[in-house]
Amino acid sequence: LSNSAGEHLFHEGPPGHKGLSSLRALDNEATTFSVKTMPLDDLLADEFAVNLIKIDVEGAEQLVVDGMRRLLTRQKPHIVIEVTDNYLAAFGHNAVALCRSLCDMGYRMYCIEDEVLIPMEPEYAATITQYNALFTWKDVPAVRRH
Repeated sequence: LSNSAGEHLFHEGPPGHKGLSSLRALDNEATTFSVKTMPLDDLLADEFAVNLIKIDVEGAEQLVVDGMRRLLTRQKPHIVIEVTDNYLAAFGHNAVALCRSLCDMGYRMYCIEDEVLIPMEPEYAATITQYNALFTWKDVPAVRRH
């Protein structure tokens, strides 16, 4: 998924680290190949119900979010997104802008840390190296595992 339909070079992560595969260039990539991209807004029919979206695309998160704005506005699904400011920079984006774009749409941001949801403001999005965040339209009380 991306913000536009097209073809992009995909960089496969090295053996044992395929989870690092990305549209961004990698230091120790195994191989590259061309992939087709498209916005989620173009892929799903309007009547297709979406309740939760997980985004972990090694830096291309802003591109994915930009390509699903119609769905986010219309259906307001919960979003779990991996935030890595350093990876976002490879695309000319940053964690604060990514998180601000979702909060500006009405989402609330929570940092997922162990078994706790911590309310977080977008201005602090780049203060942690890498983390998962929950974006939701609902107030979520901080939850601790007993």
